Amino acid sequence: MVSLTKDVGCGLTVSVQGETFTEAFEKMSMIEDVFEVPTDRDGKKTVDNFKLRTRTVEDNTYYELFDPKSKAKLALGQYKKPKEGWLFPKRKDADGNWLDNRGWIVWKPEDNKPAAKATGKKKDNEIPI
Repeated sequence: MVSLTKDVGCGLTVSVQGETFTEAFEKMSMIEDVFEVPTDRDGKKTVDNFKLRTRTVEDNTYYELFDPKSKAKLALGQYKKPKEGWLFPKRKDADGNWLDNRGWIVWKPEDNKPAAKATGKKKDNEIPI
């Protein structure tokens, strides 16, 4: 059994286990992807203190990271088989375009829509940094 532990920020420490190192590595990489926050050009994090948030509408539960200071949120999707029970960050819009700020969206109530927009570029084989 292999165990990996990592501080992912905001007071959260995550541990994963796997039968092999590669299994534990895969699990930790999925967790790192969820908790990665955007940075500015100087490398400073633009989200300082996110919280874990869930909400249920009818029979559906929605998961997200939320920064109370900036009011930014990152929506999380749920994998289906074979990774059932794992979450992933939604970094693309409904048309498959990459969202600005690595998917973190700030709600603008006066516009009744999110402030983030898609970059308009489809890059299935490239992940922006």
